[in-house]
Amino acid sequence: MSFGVRESFFAIENDLLQFSRYVDFSEGNLQVFSYELARLLLIIGSEVDIAFKVLCKKLCGESEFKGISQYKKCLLSRDLWIDDDNRLFNPQSPLDETDKVYMPRHHLTLFPWAGFSLDDSPKWWKSYNAVKHDRLSSSDAASLKNVLLASSALFYIVSSLGHIQNKLFWDDNSVKPGLRLFVMKGFMSGSDHVEIR
Repeated sequence: MSFGVRESFFAIENDLLQFSRYVDFSEGNLQVFSYELARLLLIIGSEVDIAFKVLCKKLCGESEFKGISQYKKCLLSRDLWIDDDNRLFNPQSPLDETDKVYMPRHHLTLFPWAGFSLDDSPKWWKSYNAVKHDRLSSSDAASLKNVLLASSALFYIVSSLGHIQNKLFWDDNSVKPGLRLFVMKGFMSGSDHVEIR
């Protein structure tokens, strides 16, 4: 796991930076969709799935998790803290829909876990599945908005797990994901930031 999800995140971040040269990450472009965005959404969704599977195995001890419903049963029931300042999951409401990921360069504030509950999934996850199962009739689900929300969810997981270091499955202290596009804590969004849920 220490080789894989974080390296994939860095590769995805590079792809997003390249894509931003052609389509500005701004409110007016959130509904833009393309083959490239479909490709990114499929890769990101798959990486989130892998990260959830490994995390659930470590947290809940079961050997096999099959899908988001089983992930949610584990993730939404755990009281896991990294330390006093850097939480992974809030025990009152794990993966809280108010958790924010910022994109300071693009003046965006993302809420990757909006809609994440035992009864529902985030819109970006539903879009990922729509594209995965029927890309031809769901091409508009591969929007910039869904790709940014999905990548912010992956960033959230990778950065949170990076803070755990050896407690779960990271092998070293060198994980410093993001910082080129995404920021989690220590950044105050200004009034010019667009909120994306």
